[in-house]
Amino acid sequence: MEKAPNDLPNLLKDISIIILDIEGTTTSIAFVKEVLFSYVLREVGQHLETTWLTEETKKDVAALKRQNEDDVAAGVSGVVMWPDNNEMEVVIPFLVSNVCDMVEQDRKVGPLKTLQGHMWSRAYQQGTIKGQ
Repeated sequence: MEKAPNDLPNLLKDISIIILDIEGTTTSIAFVKEVLFSYVLREVGQHLETTWLTEETKKDVAALKRQNEDDVAAGVSGVVMWPDNNEMEVVIPFLVSNVCDMVEQDRKVGPLKTLQGHMWSRAYQQGTIKGQ
């Protein structure tokens, strides 16, 4: 049986989690741009170096590589091809440039958003970023 929209207690009865888009909802849009995005631009290299061997970062890097390959194949303007050498010392500087370009272009691609989310989660847990 469908629940009536005005029956709020019953609508919420089976809900265990609510996901909100914070931008402009729980936090100002300025916070997202000035704090969250600038954090990624400033810290992506350090984040990758610190977490390089974790499964999470390995998955993030693999997804960013696939995104790069897709972007190159699609002829996305300004995209530089992934380096042939997959050593950390080569890939991290490439990714810093690539991620910063995507952030500055405000690209809405899954691998970028996932990396940003992982970076922000870690920063919130460490107290590096605090909500406003």
